[in-house]
Amino acid sequence: MEALTGCTRDELIGAPFKDYFTDPERAEAGIKRVLGESKLTDYELTARARDGKETVVSYNATTFHDRDRKLQGVFASARDVTERKRYEQSLQQANRAKSVFLANMSHEIRTPMNAILGFSQLMLRDQGLTPQQCQYLGTINRSGEHLLALINDILEMSKIEAGRTSLSLSTFDLPVLLKDLEMMFRVRTNEKKLAFSVEVIGDVPQYIVTDINKLRQVFINVLGNAVKFTEQGGIGVRVRVDREGATGPFLRVEIEDTGPGISPDEQDKLFRQFEQTKTGQQAGTGTGLGLAISREFVRLMGGDITLNSQVGKGSVFVIRLPLKEGEAQAVEAKEKPRHVLRLQSGQATCRVLIADDIEDNRHLLAQLLAPVGFEIRLATNGAEAIREFEQWRPHLILMDFRMPVMDGHEAIRRIRATAGGKEPKIIAVTASAMDENRLDLMAIGADDFISKPFREVELFQKIHSHIGVEYVYAEQPAVTSQEEAAELTPNSLAGWPQDLIDPMREAVITADLDQLLVKIQEVEARDPRIARGLRCLAEGFQYQKLLDLFITGGVH
Repeated sequence: MEALTGCTRDELIGAPFKDYFTDPERAEAGIKRVLGESKLTDYELTARARDGKETVVSYNATTFHDRDRKLQGVFASARDVTERKRYEQSLQQANRAKSVFLANMSHEIRTPMNAILGFSQLMLRDQGLTPQQCQYLGTINRSGEHLLALINDILEMSKIEAGRTSLSLSTFDLPVLLKDLEMMFRVRTNEKKLAFSVEVIGDVPQYIVTDINKLRQVFINVLGNAVKFTEQGGIGVRVRVDREGATGPFLRVEIEDTGPGISPDEQDKLFRQFEQTKTGQQAGTGTGLGLAISREFVRLMGGDITLNSQVGKGSVFVIRLPLKEGEAQAVEAKEKPRHVLRLQSGQATCRVLIADDIEDNRHLLAQLLAPVGFEIRLATNGAEAIREFEQWRPHLILMDFRMPVMDGHEAIRRIRATAGGKEPKIIAVTASAMDENRLDLMAIGADDFISKPFREVELFQKIHSHIGVEYVYAEQPAVTSQEEAAELTPNSLAGWPQDLIDPMREAVITADLDQLLVKIQEVEARDPRIARGLRCLAEGFQYQKLLDLFITGGVH
């Protein structure tokens, strides 16, 4: 039997302490009861050893008070740990609830957006449209794309908060990215009569390994703010490599503007969600998410964004990222998007089953695929999809994720489990924005997925990749088209409605070739020759020539 001053915590206060973390209030009451029954004020304690013998141990009052204070400290510390755990659990539950809510809202919004953007693309194929009708469709597309961009920003922020954002590393050509950025923003700076320069300083590698999509979004967000709030002077982008420091080389990108500047008390607001500075509020545009998302993206890539700003003089945003050099052969070649006219002759018939509970979505896919030459059957839920599969044996199934009676998840699982169920290719067509939902679909047997709203170019490309069908495409740039493109001058578009030119210019600014080609289709109804010339320039990535045409053309 040990003296009391050498007793372990369990020997002193007994089993109640062991229950502290599961029921702290009951345990604390039990501990105090044990201490009270010990009659330590009499300076002695009868302690029972494991062999049953009792021993009276002398105890100093001062030592008791010291031990009592220590026990009280244990109580306070344990209470803090318990409260912290409870807070963390409630925070996690709140994040999960918000993620579920946003995922559901995303699905509900993306589904009708799929019909809005999809059918407007279908209508643009109609050669009988008047120029005014083309303008109306262009407005629908622009508004839909803008709404979709806002939804994506909110969802991206939610995924960042929930720790669900990951990097997709690839090797890319840094000078090409910088050139694209320069072309994207040159038209805006020219319109505001601002100087604009992109400068590479020193030995900067050509090929970089990182998440190019997130890096591009960061550049667009920061540069977009600089152009938006700068009214005179200019914007400069400087790129260099910092090779000093124990952590290795860093890519350093400075984006400087001569805008109004940001006061010190407002600089913290820049990187907060949904908060804007007074200048941003006066501009009346934006959601207050761009810079918040940019900082989180940069931190995810291992770097950070800092700001140096003076009111009345301008601002300098500095982006620092760990530098990892890549190899030229690792750069993925991009295939130029082309408009599909029909399936090539001589191929076996390709059967496609479309399963979606929303009639508009079924009709949209059917109208995209049937005129091209695919045989189509429709199903309104997973159970019907299984029956159609067993009776018809399609080569490809386009399967929605959320459906009544039986959802796409269960339908895919059951099809794969049947005889011959491994043969068809299954592409999940989902409005879900959460990566885990897509990964679940892939895990149970889907070969690929397409996000709603989708573009027809993406749909046809994925079908080609999985089924191997070959297409006849719309007229490709030929010598005559090259000659027509060379003949285009700013005067070629003189007098054209600005509502027709502005969407094409915006598509060039945002480097959205798919959208640009859609807009050029609108030109077809007005002047086929000019449309062929614009398409030739677009597919040849001659963006500067296009910008020159769009800046000076049109009714002003």
